[in-house]
Amino acid sequence: MSRGAFREDLYYRLAVLRLHLPSLRERKEDIPVIARRILSQYGVDKKNVEAVLSALDHFKEYPWRGNVRELVNILAQLVALLPQAKAIKTSEVTTILRRLLHEPSPMMYKVEEKNEHEILDETDQIRNLAVVFKNMRPLKKCHA
Repeated sequence: MSRGAFREDLYYRLAVLRLHLPSLRERKEDIPVIARRILSQYGVDKKNVEAVLSALDHFKEYPWRGNVRELVNILAQLVALLPQAKAIKTSEVTTILRRLLHEPSPMMYKVEEKNEHEILDETDQIRNLAVVFKNMRPLKKCHA
């Protein structure tokens, strides 16, 4: 407002209630709660949800710069990469999470540097992700 980039009268109309919401890295205890909710919306089996939560526990120090949006995106990618209709092991999830959290997205590499098998594999991953989003139920509001 001091730079004149935002109308002062509009600011005071919108500033009825001020909420301070700490970043996800400041409230890491919320990660399992948020992850459980998101995974259940993606239709992940309860046993597999526990495997994912156990694997996420290995990444307590991850900074989550993208906050909850980053967590949701990582979980969506994870669901797309996990074997379907199979009980998964925490070690499998940890391996996938390590790749997702510590390496750039495979979509960021140049296509010329990839062989046909890699491109087809990524196409399958994108297709799986599209299916996950298509089947996702909308978030229900929580009433506290």
